[in-house]
This record gives sequence, structure tokens and C-alpha cells, in this order.
Amino acid sequence: MRIFLVSCRTVDTPFPAQRLKGRRVVFVLGNLELGGAERQALILARHLAEHEQAHVEVWGFNQSGPVAESCKRHGITSRVVPYPVKAGSLSRLAGALKVARLLREVRPDVLLPYTLAPNVVCGLVWKWTGAQLCVWNQRDEGIFPVTSWWQRWAVKRTPRFISNSHAGARYLIERLNVDPAKVEVIRNGFEGSQTELDRKEWRQRLEIDDSSFVACMVANLHTNKDHATLLKAWGIVSNALEQERRSAVLVLAGKHYGAYESLVALTRTLKLDHSVRFTGQVSDVPGLLSAVDIGVFSSRSEGCPNGVLECMAAGLPVAGTDIDGVREVVGDAGRSLLAPPGNADALAQIILKLAHDPDLCVKIGDQNRKRIAQEYDARRMCEDTVSIVGAALPVRPVRDITMYIKQRLFALVLIVACAGMVYYGWHRLWQEGVYSLKMAAFAPVGVIGGFFLLLFPTMGGKPNTTKEKVIVLVVFVIGLVAGLINWFLMDPGFFGYN
Repeated sequence: MRIFLVSCRTVDTPFPAQRLKGRRVVFVLGNLELGGAERQALILARHLAEHEQAHVEVWGFNQSGPVAESCKRHGITSRVVPYPVKAGSLSRLAGALKVARLLREVRPDVLLPYTLAPNVVCGLVWKWTGAQLCVWNQRDEGIFPVTSWWQRWAVKRTPRFISNSHAGARYLIERLNVDPAKVEVIRNGFEGSQTELDRKEWRQRLEIDDSSFVACMVANLHTNKDHATLLKAWGIVSNALEQERRSAVLVLAGKHYGAYESLVALTRTLKLDHSVRFTGQVSDVPGLLSAVDIGVFSSRSEGCPNGVLECMAAGLPVAGTDIDGVREVVGDAGRSLLAPPGNADALAQIILKLAHDPDLCVKIGDQNRKRIAQEYDARRMCEDTVSIVGAALPVRPVRDITMYIKQRLFALVLIVACAGMVYYGWHRLWQEGVYSLKMAAFAPVGVIGGFFLLLFPTMGGKPNTTKEKVIVLVVFVIGLVAGLINWFLMDPGFFGYN
């Protein structure tokens, strides 16, 4: 048996202020839709931009969405980049190289990928982008297996790992063989927001009367969330409460992904059309949760589920599945309300228990609200992450004054030498009536280049980005034009003028 100890970050004293000031940090996401991982990335991105004064960009593969709109509101650059997520291995490797080229153009200091595909891509290419650090963000317990050699190579090349749960950390260490010293656990941060509609308005919108017992699951409609088991459990709950002449409504709030059609069909098969509401993606989650009595969560695998955090922050008890990620979030107070994954009967009995005991709902709901405030604060999550990233980054060196002076002196020597060649060429023409073609045409190139280096000494050396290459090319062309003009003035007859 192997036992691993993985630290969970708690910051007692703040890390030195603005350790990431001026650093360029690029977040790389699976897309710019708004899921749990993307929401956490946005919270951190805003913190880095506003409090750390870092230069932040948020990239997503293939698809734009609400993340881009949120970035725009907060003055953060967002970008959609192509990557063949579902293609074969060779196509994905080629796509990773293209992503590397795009990243190299923006010269990041830090790469922060979230979810498997971005983690793998950035793990593979981060050293080729000029970045000083790449942090793998593990957001689940290993839903999608890492099987190919190049995915495992990406894991080996990545220097730091952050998991939002101990279950995710165990997956990294035990299944992917990551050194425990490289892994930190930082719990998700919950960031509250103002409600747009109150309880009464939401119930009116959903056509639910005030006396109905209402449960809500906040999660996009993926197969992994196992809404199907929840619907089967709700069929048992609905029938039981109908016998007591009580109405019950289940609200499923989340973007309609691939599982939506099958869930609608299952709802009809179970004859639950009257007691299930599919709301789609909801922006006013706090308002919606103010209109329900309990939260429910049926996922089979989670890291640190945002849907559970939101229900707990709203003061709701949560009937969920007994998996590591959910168990860690709800704590001791909520563990008695967890059922085995995929067990509709057990989940139904827990929901009925809450439906019959309003006092228990209030008691656990209050405990949940306090737990979120104490353990899942968004500022704490951001400061913990900054602490890890700041400590892992090499200290930015103070400008080497000696090298700076050498570059300026080289520029001056180049100007004097090439200007001297131009003067010597004209002097020889006046005295002897002859001149050097190479000296006439190319000495001015050196003069122009020298003045450019004198003004921009940091541009010395081999150009790295496309922008730098274009600038160097433009300066060279200007130098050639100056050389042609000098040549023309020295020998206009060569160009057909007497």
C-alpha cells in the first residue's frame, strides 16, 4: 500500500504583494462556454488582472461563449484558437504545435490550462513557447483516462500541478505517477452575486406554486452528471408525494449538451413532464436557488463540484452521490444525505427524508452556508494560487546594466564605422573618381541598423516572434533604400541619368 500526503493550501499570511505584476499569464480552456472549470478560471483571471496587475489573456479551443463576454466586461483579452480535440493522435499533435506557435507570439510567462485537453497541449509545448512555468489544473477525478504515450509525456514535462480536490490529487499521484511534491490541493472558490429575480418571481417564471416542494440540480447536461438516475429517483419522489397530495417539481439548470434529448425522452417515459423543468443555462443562479427547497446532485465523478457549492452557499441541504468530490465539499454535516452513485432508490429516500423534515433542511442549510464562507472563499483560492505560481516562477532578473551598456556601445561603433565607410566612399569618388559598389549600397544599411539598436537596445539578437521579425525586416528594407539612394547619388549614370 502506498500512502501519499498532499498538502491543502491555507494562507495565514499574504504572499508578497503583486508577485505577478507585469507578468503575462495565459489561461487555456477547453472552450469559452461557461462551465465549472471556466468559472473558476474567470475568478482567478480577474484577480490576477485587478489585484496582481498581471497581463492576462484567456484562450479557448474552437468555440466562443459567455466567457468571452465576461472577459470583455472586465477588460481581459480573450481568444478562440483552433485545436482538433476529437481528431486522431497525429492531428492533435499537429494542432498542439500550432497552438505552441500562437502562444510563442504572445510570449507568456505563465500558462494556466484547465481540463484534460488544454492540460495535455500546454504540458507538451510550454517550454517551446518561451513560458517560464506551466501549471496543470486537475478539475476531476480522472473522468477521461490518460492513455497515449504523448499524453503521459505531457504529464512528465509539466512542473506543477493543482487539483481542486484530494480525489483529483490522488488520481494524479496514483494513476499518473506524478511526484507528490509537485501536487497542491486548492479548493474551488465561491463568488457570490446579486439575485436578479426573487423566490416569487422565479416560481412564477417556472410555473410552480408556492406550496410545491422543489429540488434543483445546477449542472450542464453531460452524461457524466447522470441526470438519468436523478430522474428515476424523482419519479419515486413524485409518486410518493402525490399520494400525500403534495406537488413536487425538479428543476434541471444547465446548458443543453449531448444528454439533453435523451433526458427529455426519459422524462416522457417516466411520465414526469408535469414535474420536471429544463431551464437551460441560468445566469441568475442565486435567484433560482432562492426559489427551491433542496439541492440535488447525481454526478458519478467530480473534483470540486460548483453546483454543490452554489446550493450550499444558498443555504440549501444537498442530496447527492457518495463520491469523493461531493463528500469532501459537504463535510461531516452533509454526508448522511449522500447515496451510492447510480442508486435511484437510495437517492429518492434521501430526498423524501428532506421533504418530510423542513427543520432538518434549515439546520443543514445553515451549516452549509457557514462552511462555504469559511472553506471556499474565492479570494482565498486566488491568493493560494498566486502563492504557488509566484513561488514556482524564477525571480525576474534585474536588468543587466553591463549588457545594456555593451549593446549601446555596439550600436555607436556600428554607426561610426558604417558612416565612416560612407564618407570614405565619397572622399575616394571626389579624389580618384572611383567608388566601391558594395560600400556605397550596404554601408547605409549598417548606419540605419545602428541607429535602430541605439534606440531599441533590447531588440538586439535573434528575433523570436513574428512581430520582431517583421520589425527587423522593415529596418533592413529601409537600410537598403538608403543604400540605393546613396548609390544613385554617387553614380546616377549607372541608373541612366547624366
